[in-house]
Amino acid sequence: MILASASLNVGGEVALRAAGVFWRVLARMRKKFTKLEATAVEPGVAPFFLEDIAAFQSAFANGKLEVSFTHDDGRVSRLKVLAPNPATARGFSGTVFLDEIGFIPNFRELWDAVEPITSSDPSFRLIMGTTPPADTSHYSHELIVPPAGLTFEATTPAGAWYRSEAGLMVHRVDAWDAHAAGAQLFHPETRAPLSPDEHRALALDKAAWDRNYGLRLATTGTAAIALNLLSHAQTRPESARCLFLEDGLPADWRVQLGEIREPVTVGFDVATTEKDTSNPSAVTILEQADGLHLARLIVRWKTSDPKVSTALLREIVSTLRTRRLVIDASNERFYARQVRDELSRHCPVELVVSAENIQVGPDSLPLKTYLGNLVVNALDDGRLVLPPHRTVQQDFRLVRKQRGRFDNEVDASGNHGDTFDSTKLALHGWLTPATGAFTAATLAQVLTPVRPPLPLLRRPLLSPAPL
Repeated sequence: MILASASLNVGGEVALRAAGVFWRVLARMRKKFTKLEATAVEPGVAPFFLEDIAAFQSAFANGKLEVSFTHDDGRVSRLKVLAPNPATARGFSGTVFLDEIGFIPNFRELWDAVEPITSSDPSFRLIMGTTPPADTSHYSHELIVPPAGLTFEATTPAGAWYRSEAGLMVHRVDAWDAHAAGAQLFHPETRAPLSPDEHRALALDKAAWDRNYGLRLATTGTAAIALNLLSHAQTRPESARCLFLEDGLPADWRVQLGEIREPVTVGFDVATTEKDTSNPSAVTILEQADGLHLARLIVRWKTSDPKVSTALLREIVSTLRTRRLVIDASNERFYARQVRDELSRHCPVELVVSAENIQVGPDSLPLKTYLGNLVVNALDDGRLVLPPHRTVQQDFRLVRKQRGRFDNEVDASGNHGDTFDSTKLALHGWLTPATGAFTAATLAQVLTPVRPPLPLLRRPLLSPAPL
């Protein structure tokens, strides 16, 4: 059994209290086992028994604790406490408990490390607990988001079970459910018992209370695109015509694509490497129909041979009537020029460099900001349709927006929001005429709108704070 806790990261006092509770649990368990040993384990140091609470708390907080249980029949079970570090969480086997995952930094990498542990044996389980993270960009947010339309208005002492959009079973127990089950909240000074509504009325930070006690999901953060917008783009009826492919184009790609309205635009995000953790290349074929932009095909692949990527692009632009091929030449400028020279006989080819500026009406914007806003605005307006594939959603969620700038995170496999980048290039191919000048019709679509944040799930029973 493996226990990884974020306690050290959310405060030393929490770690000490958690260790104290665990110490008391072990005291009770000693009566049920032939032998129970709490040991400090540290690389390069011989294990030693933990005889006092102070040493136990230290080992617990630093992820260096191991407890072994000897059963009556001689079998030995083990519980190991680990720091939430992807490097140290690999290579073990057993049931895994992850505590406060919403506060574990780099949780996506930790997930990649521990998920294979429980997949190796049907008797192993992965059990996680948390309050919702404050930032929607944290990977735990994606794991717990309920399906669209699901609400939790009823108070249920047993809590509510649901399957999240990520496919995980989630047990949700908010303050109202816990109160109905007998759990108490207390006044911060008088220590008198309070109802959840009374407790919230006293809270100085209502948003924090709604998240920690009401389990309200955050609506803001550094993620450039909200999950509800991506869900809408991937579940509307038109998305059934959109396709995602990994590792290049298969021989029957045109058959899989089916009927398509031409001309199309093609966006190409360049990468010329094939290492396991390197960035992939990505291409988006965008169809325009009935006021919508449909990403009819998004394909991603890795290769260190530029000829492979060029051949794939040639296959696309020579098969489909292409209005414009847009290539990101920011990091691979020489190769991008070669592609332009070779394929320009099939269609117009435009190279864009993120560090340069573009004139949008009276304003001059960095190209990277302008292109990122194209996708965000199109999703916000409901004009962009994406393939209903979770990989696309995960890749789009790697894009962060802070202080108006778009930056992409890199996951453990080297993915870097590359499909987002190829899609923004394809959108640019539709919204910007060959002359490079904007029209009145396209200008409104590329300017950044000012809209209130879209609300996510919230229990409607919250009482307003007294005046």
